[in-house]
Amino acid sequence: MLRAMELKHFGPIEALSLDLEPGFIAVTGETGAGKSVLLGALRFLSADRGGRVDKALVSSQAHPAWAQAVLQPNAAMLAFLEEQALPLEPEGLCVARSLSAKGVSKAYINGQPVPMTLLQQLGALWIDFHDPSAPMRCLDPKEQQGLLDTFAGISAAAYQDAYAAFCATRAQYQTLVQTVRLDAEALKRLKKTLQLMTGIDLSDAGVAHLEQQAVGLQQARVRQQVASELYYVLQSQALEACRKQALDLRDAGKDPQVQPLMQRLESLMLEVDDFSQQAYALSRASECLEAPFIEEQLERWFALKHAHGGTAQAVREKKEALERSMALQDSLDGKLLELEYLLRTQEAAARHLAQALYEQRQQAAGRFESAIAKKLAVLGLNQAYLHVHVMLSQALMPTGQDAVSFHFAPNPGHPAQPLEKIASSGESARVYLALISALTLKDGIPVLVFDEIDAHVGGEVARCVGQELALLGQGRQVFCITHLPQVAAQATQHYCVTKTYAQAATHIQVLALPPHSQERKTELARMIGDRHGPSALQHAGVLLESKGLRGACAP
Repeated sequence: MLRAMELKHFGPIEALSLDLEPGFIAVTGETGAGKSVLLGALRFLSADRGGRVDKALVSSQAHPAWAQAVLQPNAAMLAFLEEQALPLEPEGLCVARSLSAKGVSKAYINGQPVPMTLLQQLGALWIDFHDPSAPMRCLDPKEQQGLLDTFAGISAAAYQDAYAAFCATRAQYQTLVQTVRLDAEALKRLKKTLQLMTGIDLSDAGVAHLEQQAVGLQQARVRQQVASELYYVLQSQALEACRKQALDLRDAGKDPQVQPLMQRLESLMLEVDDFSQQAYALSRASECLEAPFIEEQLERWFALKHAHGGTAQAVREKKEALERSMALQDSLDGKLLELEYLLRTQEAAARHLAQALYEQRQQAAGRFESAIAKKLAVLGLNQAYLHVHVMLSQALMPTGQDAVSFHFAPNPGHPAQPLEKIASSGESARVYLALISALTLKDGIPVLVFDEIDAHVGGEVARCVGQELALLGQGRQVFCITHLPQVAAQATQHYCVTKTYAQAATHIQVLALPPHSQERKTELARMIGDRHGPSALQHAGVLLESKGLRGACAP
């Protein structure tokens, strides 16, 4: 539980240090005085509501908002620290959090920076908030089954796992049932497309190599064409005529003046013959025996690329999808039979677990009714009773095969009806407090925060509510923001929140009121209606003196 809390630059609170004790802690003050700031500090430290905060908490651009609390850890909190390898300080468990003017929030556990999620997980172990709308939530039948399970310690985890598996198989089965069986022509097209895809290497490396082969093939064809044309030119009739002329002139080459020219002509003719032979060899070498295969592969690739996304990855994904479709077509009947058997097996297992849950809830309902009846009597509903209906259904649902509904009879002689249809606001608040009182004995949360749980009650019933909060505070801390003096008088600690204005700024102070001090009597008298009135002060004294005594609403 909380041993101390410190705030600095936290909204309108410049600095605050509180030493806290176990028990019922009342927080009072005028409407708008800033009582919710204290509640906001507790939410801030526990990262409640996902850790979301308002930058308005930062009162100074120069200093971040700061909150720190020292907790006395229980077994669950110690196990959490060990699991997260977080240190434990001798003085206890220290949680802290800051918020800068830029909205940057930092969390600390025992001085060590931690993610906000860890602060939130730890917060769920040490504090539980009950806002003014909380009583209305217990009217929801969907919540009522969870309340019964919490009271009885019933776990639906095994059933929920079985139900999830059943639902997943059922969804798969329904998808298969809706699968259209392909006709012969569509199946033929599917097989043809797969054959095209199977006959080519669709890996990135395979496609790159094929495209490189395509470039090489195109270059070889250009070389072959050029070399062939050169060869045919050199073998033409004009060059053949030149050769004959050269032979005829060779005899004339005996003339000393013609001899050099004839030597050059013979060299030229030899060069032409050699060039012609090389051109012929090049044209033959450029012939590619694999050209038909490469062209066929390229034709496949470009057709697939054009039809299925333009990339090798897209074509591969399409191939995998077609293979799955083909496999499904081949095994559709067998797969349906397999899933039908699995469905029957999983449904039977889920129904067996659901029946066990139903029986546990049936057995727990009577104990729950008795526990709530005692609490309702203490809270001024002596003749009222709460009946727990556990109704078995045929359909499997996320939390079992049954529905839980709370039926309430506020007055004798009238049949119980669904709680959400009959309970008034005041009755709902007391029923909720009775539920929480019964459940907190089970969950072990050491700090409870009630924000105006008494908003719809008054008179002697309000004193009974205060007494129940004090009883609830035995062995834990119960914070309650209240406007009722009958409730506040029952607290073991009493804090009064006041608001002042100075130098165009708003300041909030939180004052600890000693148990039997004049300051506490004055605050109770203010809540009665006249802080300086003798009768109000006298009544405040009577409320303090009667603290712990059972009121007229008690059995």
